Amino acid sequence: MPFCLSWANESWTKRWVGDSKTVLLKQTHKEDIEIWESHFQYLLPFWKDRRAILKDGKPIFIIYQPNIIPNTKDLFAYWEKRAKEEGLEGIFFIATKRYDFIKSDFLNAYDGIMKFQPQNAYNSKNYSGKSFFSSNLFQLFRIFPERVIDYFHYYRKKIETYKIHNSKLIWKVILEEANEKQDGLTVYESAYVNWDNTPRYGNKATIFSEITPDEFGDYLYELVLKRKNTSNDKDDLIFINAWNEWAEGAYLEPDTKNGYKFLEAIKAVKTRLSQMQV
Repeated sequence: MPFCLSWANESWTKRWVGDSKTVLLKQTHKEDIEIWESHFQYLLPFWKDRRAILKDGKPIFIIYQPNIIPNTKDLFAYWEKRAKEEGLEGIFFIATKRYDFIKSDFLNAYDGIMKFQPQNAYNSKNYSGKSFFSSNLFQLFRIFPERVIDYFHYYRKKIETYKIHNSKLIWKVILEEANEKQDGLTVYESAYVNWDNTPRYGNKATIFSEITPDEFGDYLYELVLKRKNTSNDKDDLIFINAWNEWAEGAYLEPDTKNGYKFLEAIKAVKTRLSQMQV
């Protein structure tokens, strides 16, 4: 199966049970070439694997929290140099986008941006179902260090109750914004299956109203079709959140409720697209 890697480059906390204040393993992003080299050596076998998905001849590497790496330019330049020394064309770096970045100068080191859904649409200025925590005012808090933001989220969950968002409104934003570019970079779209993190947060959960496999297939088809009509990229990619993120209700993996219907919906999208090309 073809694959690419995404680096979850954030501190390991107990966030999966709603506790982002308790740090189990701190991610420091030290500017240390020995650490950079060690990380590169770990990644190299994946990047050299014949199944690695390539873009412009380069293996794709996605960064989940691109705004918390202090010296992106030098780190990526080092990895790019080492990749070429190892016989690769380089590395195709994609930044994950879950909200509008307050400072985006680090994007100069990237080749593309991937919207992470449903968070990116939920945080969009075009989403009409905003709470304070998805408002433009709240986004200003993201200028603070990760530790401060984690404390904020911890105490936010102490006072906040669950909120249910309308997935139809979320998908409306996803489709409306599907042809955007940002900072001169190609934007890669993503779809989401469903989202309900009640298993993690209980009555503090964020919930997006459930969509059926057929609805998911229709939304995905519209998204792919729009990308085909607006993108000149023959190797355009669309990501799906997720295969088995059970604790957030975001999973394509077959279950006793829907069986293989979400996978069948994707297959149906591919069939509809292939029929258009005949």
